[in-house]
Amino acid sequence: MGSPTAQCGASLVESRKGRDALLKYVDACFEHQETYMNAALGDARKSEVDGIFATIAEKAGVLDGDFTKEAFLADLHDWESAVKPAYTEHKVALGYGVTCRCGNQRRVDGVDAVERTHRFMARRSTSSTGSSCPIRSPPGARPTGRRS
Repeated sequence: MGSPTAQCGASLVESRKGRDALLKYVDACFEHQETYMNAALGDARKSEVDGIFATIAEKAGVLDGDFTKEAFLADLHDWESAVKPAYTEHKVALGYGVTCRCGNQRRVDGVDAVERTHRFMARRSTSSTGSSCPIRSPPGARPTGRRS
């Protein structure tokens, strides 16, 4: 229940406040993800989940006098400013091979955080032994990125 609402919130923040605010909101969502994961939500109502994301937007500092917490809540499920852009972005991501998986792996441009870190560290390896980066994907993780 939390992920689609988070995506709608991201689309809404971007449409109202721009790309920089979107990135602040997304970072705050990852920072506070324990508040909206299944274990935390239990049998929460949709309005309670919406409130969690409004609070996250507030903590991110993307709300102000023109774009208030109440305005965020009122437009969070608006088709034009939140739902349709979130749905469109989701379809684009699927086209790039990003898959929905269980777990809390942060994905950017179709690459999860573990893989992105591994790639970065492998390029920057300055080990005197010449060994590769010790960071590995979790057991059972499937490769990410574009499908052939």
